[in-house]
Amino acid sequence: MDAADLLAKLRSDAGLREAARAVLLTDELVRLPETVARLVEGQAKLEEIVARLVEGQAKLFEGQAKLEEIVARLVEGQAKLFEGHAKLEETVARLVEGQAKLFEGQAKLEETVARLVEGQAKLFEGQAKLEAAVERLDDGQQRLEVRVGRLEDGLAALRKEVGGLSNTIGGTAEEDAIDVLCYMARQRGYELDGEPTAVDLDGDGELDLWVRARDSEGKQMSLLVEAKVRLRAREVRTWAAQVADPEFQASLERAGIAGPYVAYAFGIRIYAEARETARAVGMGLLSVRGEDLAPTDVAVA
Repeated sequence: MDAADLLAKLRSDAGLREAARAVLLTDELVRLPETVARLVEGQAKLEEIVARLVEGQAKLFEGQAKLEEIVARLVEGQAKLFEGHAKLEETVARLVEGQAKLFEGQAKLEETVARLVEGQAKLFEGQAKLEAAVERLDDGQQRLEVRVGRLEDGLAALRKEVGGLSNTIGGTAEEDAIDVLCYMARQRGYELDGEPTAVDLDGDGELDLWVRARDSEGKQMSLLVEAKVRLRAREVRTWAAQVADPEFQASLERAGIAGPYVAYAFGIRIYAEARETARAVGMGLLSVRGEDLAPTDVAVA
């Protein structure tokens, strides 16, 4: 019987097939489907376990990343803590140094207060002495006031005498100026209309001397004189400015003194700078010897 016949027999004979199976198949082969089924089931469980392991590993990696982030923050915080600790130590050192200086300053303050107390005691002592001195000064002041009262009385009497002397000297200067002015007029060939005289200018001051005159050609003019015992430069400047002032000329006209005006300054004693100033402004000068300096056109208003 060949292989084909054998296969056909096995297909048609169930008993033969069972007997052949019992001969050919061992216990291991018989249990192989069950084993395979168990393996398949185990593989499925293994795959499930692997999937859970993969998921757990992913979570582990995520947790590890978070842990690393936390550790990094902890490291950063620790660095800041160390930095803060260093600053704190520095601050404490400064506070200790400041406290030492404070103690030193307190000691100096106590020393200063002690000196102030000592000085205050000396001040009280000095104040007592000062009050005694003030009391003595008060007594002296009262005596001084009595003496000052006497001096004031004497000064009033002296002023009265000086005033009288000033009037006398002033009158002497004007009287000498009259003589010199008349002498100068004769020397120049002027004809005077009367005696030189003083004039009150109605609240605008007083003119020491004036006189109406005519020269040899018949030209009329008013001779004006400012008389001083001592003639200085500033008085010459002031008199020249006054003569040139239109308001002063208007005052002269209201007093009946018509122009043109020829101005002189007279001095019993004439200082050198007064002479130079008179020459500069064109002012005529009269001294006790006569005409010291002739006026120019500048002095003729």
